[in-house]
Amino acid sequence: MHAESSSPDSLTIRLGKPQDREVVQAIAAESMNEFGLVADFKNFDRELGMFGAGSASTAAEFVAEKHGQVVGSLILAQKDRESLKLCGFYVQANSRGCGAGRKLLEYAINFAESSGYRRIL
Repeated sequence: MHAESSSPDSLTIRLGKPQDREVVQAIAAESMNEFGLVADFKNFDRELGMFGAGSASTAAEFVAEKHGQVVGSLILAQKDRESLKLCGFYVQANSRGCGAGRKLLEYAINFAESSGYRRIL
């Protein structure tokens, strides 16, 4: 599996980095707010709070970039030897409909399959 996947419309999927944490959290908080939820990056949403830090329970973190700007994220946490849990899956409101979510999911599925996982929960 490659570390990046790009298309002609400048949409790129890559591994998350510690410097992505702030924008990933802002996108997540904005999305949660749309549904009347408040982000809790220290407890309930701790995978997002630790984005890029290499948490022991995190199998992979990906971001979608459009024209060099992070517009979405997806985190896969290890549930057990055969399963990953999908979390931290958010796309910026003004970037929805451009295929970022679909590409993030495709990338996550490819990662899971190539890493020997049988399912994503």
